[in-house]
Amino acid sequence: MANKYWVGAGASFNSIYWSLTSGGSSGAGVPDSLDTALYDRSSGSCAVDASTTLGNLTLCSDYTATITYTYPIFTNSLSLAGGLLTTSDRSIHVYGDVSCIAGFGNYSPTNNAIIAMEGSWPQTVVTLGGILPHLVINNDSTFEVSVAGTGDLFFNGDLVINDGTFNSSGHNLALLGTPSNLYQPPSSFNVDFTWGIMPSFNVDFTWGVVPIVSADFSWDQIFVTPE
Repeated sequence: MANKYWVGAGASFNSIYWSLTSGGSSGAGVPDSLDTALYDRSSGSCAVDASTTLGNLTLCSDYTATITYTYPIFTNSLSLAGGLLTTSDRSIHVYGDVSCIAGFGNYSPTNNAIIAMEGSWPQTVVTLGGILPHLVINNDSTFEVSVAGTGDLFFNGDLVINDGTFNSSGHNLALLGTPSNLYQPPSSFNVDFTWGIMPSFNVDFTWGVVPIVSADFSWDQIFVTPE
């Protein structure tokens, strides 16, 4: 198990540009399922062009470049604090926790990663002011994905709830895309429409295994709060 820092720029993830120290010499070997892959101020852009399994994936607060992935990424945890993640249609499959702090994410369509929560145990999304792109809840139906941290949980893209229980834990969920979509099973979706400049929604996030439907919200900003 090792921390490995990306020291390349514009190269493939599966190349030699990995170091055991930030900005250090390359040749440490490509990170694997036991390692943490880190991107920081000494890291350039990176192309994940093959299916990749990691121990942890961390984008540090001083990372300013872009990771483009065209194949799925599998990781125990995901920490987002800087830079951008972009894809065409692939997911980052997370089996542990996700954290997203201020400094990660913007309203650019290039920041469009699909983050899929897929643990067979409780998982947590920690919000500290960052902007998530797309979040998919595929957690085992007997377990919960909960929100922790401070402030609202922001989305630039879609929130998709397929299975399990999603507990917002008193946090506002702010869908800021133009538009952002909320996909949900209809039988457990309770909505109170309060009309105004910004409509608000009270939602009970407890789901069964039921068909998915979509609600396309075209407002600039939507806040979703627990009942």
